[in-house]
Amino acid sequence: MIHRAIFGSFERFIGIITENFAGAFPFWLSPMQVGIVPIRTEHNEYAKKVAALLKKNRIRAEADYTDDNMKNKIRRFKDYKDPYVVIIGDSEAENEQVSINIRGNKQLKNVPLDKFIEMCRTMNEEHSLDIIDTL
Repeated sequence: MIHRAIFGSFERFIGIITENFAGAFPFWLSPMQVGIVPIRTEHNEYAKKVAALLKKNRIRAEADYTDDNMKNKIRRFKDYKDPYVVIIGDSEAENEQVSINIRGNKQLKNVPLDKFIEMCRTMNEEHSLDIIDTL
């Protein structure tokens, strides 16, 4: 008789981890780490650039390029419990910056894009349980 309990062990482990974090995983463990929200369709080009840079630095990101309301886009990413939701508007696109909504309703405005990428890379490398919420 062959017994294959290894899959059951993995399933229980994933269930315990999900229950422990209530679905709000640490940054490095989160399935999607950054949600990108361009305010208007004119900001989609810069949003694509941000998404490409994040992907290049091995940061899992997803952008919503639809013409939907900005609040609806943000709410969708918050429902997914993404650690960071990046908002892109006129000033961010002009100055190579991002504004960040951090899980837990904290915000950082006008963060240089390279600084944000460095924050994300640090959390991925250190496997910290905490999300960086200050510069």
